[in-house]
Order: sequence, then structure tokens, then C-alpha cells
Amino acid sequence: MKVLGLDREVYMQVIDKIANYEWDMLLATRSNQKHLECKNNKYMFLLMRRSQWNVYPLDIQASYLRDIHKALSERRNLMIEKYGYMMEDTAPAAYDQIKNELPAKTPNKIALVTELLTYHKAWYEEAKTIVPKTVTLGRSVSADGTNDTSIDTYLKGEFFTYSEDTLQRLVAYAKEMNQAGINLIVETYKQYIELQ
Repeated sequence: MKVLGLDREVYMQVIDKIANYEWDMLLATRSNQKHLECKNNKYMFLLMRRSQWNVYPLDIQASYLRDIHKALSERRNLMIEKYGYMMEDTAPAAYDQIKNELPAKTPNKIALVTELLTYHKAWYEEAKTIVPKTVTLGRSVSADGTNDTSIDTYLKGEFFTYSEDTLQRLVAYAKEMNQAGINLIVETYKQYIELQ
């Protein structure tokens, strides 16, 4: 299989680097943070992250890989930051105490994340009708008053760890896919099955 003119093996090397960096960052999260079940299953974690990144073109993957390298050079852990940003919704009082330790949310980044969330939430809602059994087993799309973290909260936390360059590329790609009638959430589920 060719992807953007590259052998699939070459293409997957970038994705594997991303997934393995993320795994290492996850393992380095502090023990006093909420227990993360995904720490107990490396295979499933890597499969899910590979499935997610496999729906994006190489330029977006490379941009995020640069984000990871920059974070590592600054001794930052993107997984810790992701869960920190999520606390704005899940634990607002605790978030107020740590928000100054996180990279600032610039107005431009907030606008990009908001736009990107709009596409993803619409895709999740549509996916409920296309692959209902798969979607209903996961998180709720928006906060529903339970202790479960919603897709909206989870994605927002993750998107704020991306650079503005990566976010701009993601927004442009989301627009392109939306106009083409391609649902990236459904495509991610397809990758999840294919990569097993």
C-alpha cells in the first residue's frame, strides 16, 4: 500500500515514533494523578494512538512529532499537560491551582481548538448512526453530569498540547475532509480494526 507516495512501512515509522513517545510520557505521569487504566495495557494504548494518527497525512504527523521533540527539549510532558488541561472541566478548583504551570492558551489557539472540536463533535454524533455499537461503548460526546470524562473534555485537553502550527494543519484538513463527506472518527475506527 502506498500513502502519499511512500511505502506504508515508512509512513508507519512516523506513527510508531509518535505512539511510543506518548507511551513513555504516559508512564512518566506522576503517581498522585488519577489512576490511568491505559497504563496497564501498552498494546491497546499503542493501537489506539496509531489508529488515530493513521488517518492524517504525513505533514500533520511530522508537525506533531516536532511538537513532541520541542516538548522533550523543554523537559515538558505532553501527557501531564493534557490531563492538566482536562481538569478545567473535571476539577475546576484544582485546575485554577495548576493552570499557570501549563503553556498559555493564546486567543489564536483557543479559536483553533474550538473550531477543531466543532468538527470532531459533529463526526462523533454522525458516527453514532454509522457504527453505533462502537461509539456507544465509549465516552459520551459532551459532559453529561457523570464522573466520566466526555469526548469534548478529552479532545480539548489533547488539542491544547498541540502547537498552533499543528492545529492550523488539523483545522485545514478537517475542513477538507468535512467538505468531502469523510468522517475522520469513522475512519479512525476503521484503522483500529485494520491495524489489529
